[in-house]
Amino acid sequence: MKQHKVHGFTLIELMVVVGIIGVLSAVLIPSMNAYYTRSRIKTTNSNAKVLFNAAQTLAQEYQFRERSISDHSFNSTSDGVVVIRADGGNIVSVNDTPIASVGGVADPSDPSKDLISAADRQATYTDFVQRIGDIFGDSRETCWIVYVDNYIVRSAVCARTATDRYLGAYPNPTDDRADITISGMTRGSMFTDYVQPYWGGGTPTATE
Repeated sequence: MKQHKVHGFTLIELMVVVGIIGVLSAVLIPSMNAYYTRSRIKTTNSNAKVLFNAAQTLAQEYQFRERSISDHSFNSTSDGVVVIRADGGNIVSVNDTPIASVGGVADPSDPSKDLISAADRQATYTDFVQRIGDIFGDSRETCWIVYVDNYIVRSAVCARTATDRYLGAYPNPTDDRADITISGMTRGSMFTDYVQPYWGGGTPTATE
C-alpha cells in the first residue's frame, strides 16, 4: 500500500511569510497615505488657483461698475474687506455673517435710512457666488472661501466639503493637512493663516 506525502507549509514557513507581509505593510501603507495626501492637496490647490482667478476677475468688474455710482453694494464694508464663503454653489456667509442676516448700510446724513439696502447687498454677494460657478465649474462640488480687500482678492481656500482638512489655497498653496476646516474658518483666522503670511499687514478690524 502506497503512502501519500501530505504537501503544505510548515509553521515556520507561514510565520516567515506573515513577517514579510507585516514588514511590507509597515513600509507601503505610510507611503500610500502620503501619496494620497499629496494628491488630494495638489488637486485642491489647483482648484483654489482657478477660484482665485475667477474671483479676481469678478471683483474687478464690480470695481469698474461701482466707481461711477453711489450704490457700492459689493464693497460696502467699513474697511473694504469682504470674506465670502460658499458651499455647493450656494453662498453661506459674508464676513462671518449668514447671508440672510447681512444688513443694509445706513446713510451718514440720515442714519434712519439705508444708503444701501440689505436686499441689494445680499443680492450682490449671491450674484458673485453664482457667477463664480459659471467660471469655476467645480465650485458647485466644493466648499470655498475668498478674502477680498478693496476689490483685490488676497486669498482663496478650497476643499471638497466644509469639514474636509485637505485644504487647497492660492496664492499661498498648502502642503499638508490643515488643523482647521473651512466650516471653522473665520475672517480673522483666514487673515492670520492665509493672507498675512503672504501679503503681510496688520490685524483686520471687524465690519459686521
